[in-house]
Amino acid sequence: MDELQPHTTLIGRQEQFRTIVDALGDPRHCGAIVAAPAGMGKTALLGAVMAAEAARFRFIPVAAGAAAGMDVPYAALTPMLARLPLGGEPLALDVLRTVLEFADADAGRRPVIVVDDADELDDGSASVIAQLAASGKVRTLASVRPGHSRGGELAAMAREGILRRVELKPLTPEEQDEFCRGALESPVLPAGIRLLGQASGGSPQRLALLLQEARRARCLVQRNGAWVLLGEPPEDSQALQDAARLELSPLDEAARSALLALALMGPARRDVVEQFLAPDVIDALAAAGYLDPGPADAGEPLLQLAPSLHPESLRRLAPVALKRRMHQWFTTRAAAAGLPQRQRLLAVRWALECGNPVAPEQLLAAAEEANACFRPGAALLAASAPGSAQAGPAAAVELARAGMYQGRFLAARASVLPVLDTADAPETVAAAAEIAVQLALLQGQGRAALEELADRWQAALSRLRGQAPAGTAVDGTGPELLRLQARSAGGRPADTLAELEQLVRGCTDLRLQLQALVLLAEIQSAAGLGAQCTATAARALDLLEGGSGPAPQAQLRIRLARQLLRTGELDAAERQLGVLESTMPEAMLVFGGTVDFLRAWLALKQGHVHRALEQLAVAVEGLRQYDPEQLLPYALGWAASAAALAEDRHASGRYLEEFAGLPHQGPPETSLLAQAYIESASALFESASAAVDRLADIARMLAAAGRPAAELEVRMLMVRLGDKAGLDEMIRCAGTMEGPEAKIYADFARAARARCGKQSLAAAARAADAGYLMLAAEAAAQSVRQFAADANHKLAREAGKFLQNLRRQWPGTDGLRLVDAPAGRQLTHRERDVAVMAASGTRAREIAERLGVSVRTVEGHIYRIYEKLDIRSREELAASFGQDTAAERHQVAPR
Repeated sequence: MDELQPHTTLIGRQEQFRTIVDALGDPRHCGAIVAAPAGMGKTALLGAVMAAEAARFRFIPVAAGAAAGMDVPYAALTPMLARLPLGGEPLALDVLRTVLEFADADAGRRPVIVVDDADELDDGSASVIAQLAASGKVRTLASVRPGHSRGGELAAMAREGILRRVELKPLTPEEQDEFCRGALESPVLPAGIRLLGQASGGSPQRLALLLQEARRARCLVQRNGAWVLLGEPPEDSQALQDAARLELSPLDEAARSALLALALMGPARRDVVEQFLAPDVIDALAAAGYLDPGPADAGEPLLQLAPSLHPESLRRLAPVALKRRMHQWFTTRAAAAGLPQRQRLLAVRWALECGNPVAPEQLLAAAEEANACFRPGAALLAASAPGSAQAGPAAAVELARAGMYQGRFLAARASVLPVLDTADAPETVAAAAEIAVQLALLQGQGRAALEELADRWQAALSRLRGQAPAGTAVDGTGPELLRLQARSAGGRPADTLAELEQLVRGCTDLRLQLQALVLLAEIQSAAGLGAQCTATAARALDLLEGGSGPAPQAQLRIRLARQLLRTGELDAAERQLGVLESTMPEAMLVFGGTVDFLRAWLALKQGHVHRALEQLAVAVEGLRQYDPEQLLPYALGWAASAAALAEDRHASGRYLEEFAGLPHQGPPETSLLAQAYIESASALFESASAAVDRLADIARMLAAAGRPAAELEVRMLMVRLGDKAGLDEMIRCAGTMEGPEAKIYADFARAARARCGKQSLAAAARAADAGYLMLAAEAAAQSVRQFAADANHKLAREAGKFLQNLRRQWPGTDGLRLVDAPAGRQLTHRERDVAVMAASGTRAREIAERLGVSVRTVEGHIYRIYEKLDIRSREELAASFGQDTAAERHQVAPR
């Protein structure tokens, strides 16, 4: 029996719910049978159907499982057989008649016999229920587990179409997201959802138990309304082990041992499994539904446990003797044909759990592979095991990497810095330097710290050159690249472009060349060279597809996605985020906050303000745990500004306070941009003209630093606050840049400066085609106001229709101001209520009735609204708020 919380019951099961309800009322069927492994939500689905359809049907539950151990004829039907005479075995016909009389007791509702776990029915009860269903007098709703032989008559009726067969599949990643949100009743950092979902195998029951265990272990905690993982989520719990024992209990010893062995082995090709288990045992387990084909390996599907069996729980139940046998088998197979990565890690794990010795090189390889898969717990287990110290500095590097992933930055730094002075291999020095750089950035250190690390790296390489045999080359590109990174972070991007381009051309180490290309793309983006950035990103992505290991792949792909977003290549950026989430879900433990911030940024560019606000809330909490790109200040600024755009004063104020309390604000450009968004948000609480003045100062500093891309962002914030005088500077800035985003913003600014409705409408169309729905709506609203100001009401209505078409692609933003009032002319709360209703076409008398005031008061509000917004008509008002003047009615409660 698998029970779920009521509000998560139908997640991923809505279609099956409708199918069952239709089948109960369809004369072509006598009911429905739900087939799914244990833990897939069969019981909960049957319960939801009974609760929803209780007015139409009389549901009669039959406890098949409770009666399964009773040696009594028709045991499952006993509660319905009270009228039968005592003594002797009843005749089947008498049982059939008695059950039918019991079912017909309520003439107002059609009877439905409900059998959960029908595969546990005794033969007599199953036969009676099948006959009643076939007669059409009593309908049947049942659940079964595929591969179980009992309850066969009902399964046969499903095959013949008498009962409608409904199958439940594992939850998809999107359904797991919805399930977690429903179970926790708050947003969840995607890292948690993906890792817990992966461990659950898509089983709703298992996912619910893992959520419960993660909360109990305090590694899943709620902060500021969002649930965040503080470390690797649990893969097992006592409740899951109990469920595994229950699933294994009907099996004989040979079958149980085989399943435990398969759990210890992990997914493998059948020819490999047959080296440990007999083919007939494998066939029997597959026929009983305990095995499933998994992803292909060399064109052949891997055998893996079915979703009803939780591999980690079975591993915990496996005896030490079986783990020792499995390790010996792994060792033999490794010597003969090698092992795939998943089995190399398991081999070391079983050896350590059994106390078997493991060679230092195997421990080091296991630690490297675990870190590459973002499993720091497994990496620490291998890198700190007895014997690992013989691997020397390389083991210390993996210990530091695992500690860094777990957020133990000081311990990781203490472990990795000595490696720069002791390592005897250039690749170990490079790995240690890269970790040290990442730790410096995670701790908010800047240019000076990076230059110091570059010096230590260079000194280490000089030491190795002195120790190397004559004629041995030691590449010094790494420290040079790090110095360029440090210079570009604090200076003018253009000053390092030529040196970096030369370094890329001369670099022969593919790993360093990839890192240099990513840095080059970042510098080109900052310098406004969008087209060049896009081309460089494409070269880097080609190298990434060639493979450079999961760990660098994840972070480098994120950095490239960020630059593609910045230059306006929105589709390309979204593809890269999708690749990361689908192929490297484990990386979300480390980069979940960064990825969610980039998704929120994308949503904001596309105009999905409320969706972005929710994503930003989760991203901020994720970045507090791990912020490899120093984006937390920027994310807080974005969140405060987006909340202000949606006029959520509480959320915006909270983000402003959190920003003020940050110990550091990241690299200079990020710090200035974050401050710009904070100033934009502050206009919700104070004079917009003062915020515009401060934004102008930030824009001038960015211009002086040669960072036009960041300057353009700030100029647009100023325009959104009503600074029409800054349009010339915005056009100038965009004119120095390449790429689609610069052109889109330039078109918008030129149209605003010209006060030309047609030009604004054309700019709106171009922005919409590029995916910039928010800017497109702002340009369309601008067009409506310009046409209305020219008394061209026909074209104003056409522009309004264009705006409404955009709004259909832009859900959840009714009443959002598209372009703000002139600086210093903000609406009061009551004026805003009146403006939103008037913009949607509501007449003054109706507005007065809703707000409980006089019509004259409403007319006074409308007069002041027009004056503050510098508009003259309802069309312009509707454009300002993105409303449909004819059809929509915005409900506002009286204050």
